[in-house]
Amino acid sequence: MLYSLLIAVILLSLLMPFVGIYCFVKGYNLMAKKEGEPFIQTPVKHTRISKKDEKKLSQIYANIDSYDGTSIGQKEID
Repeated sequence: MLYSLLIAVILLSLLMPFVGIYCFVKGYNLMAKKEGEPFIQTPVKHTRISKKDEKKLSQIYANIDSYDGTSIGQKEID
């Protein structure tokens, strides 16, 4: 019984470097770019923040800056 366990451990220790190299090569090939195909970049949507939301964000940031573990110094957000 111990011999079968010993054989399994030896086999795994010999095969693991090959499995690691194989997985690395497969992962590297997944990120490869194909020649001749244009790279399509997704558009970035820019959103405008209203004055009301900007005021709320500044209050939230001020609360984060003044936080000391208690509610002292925290301002109410409208």
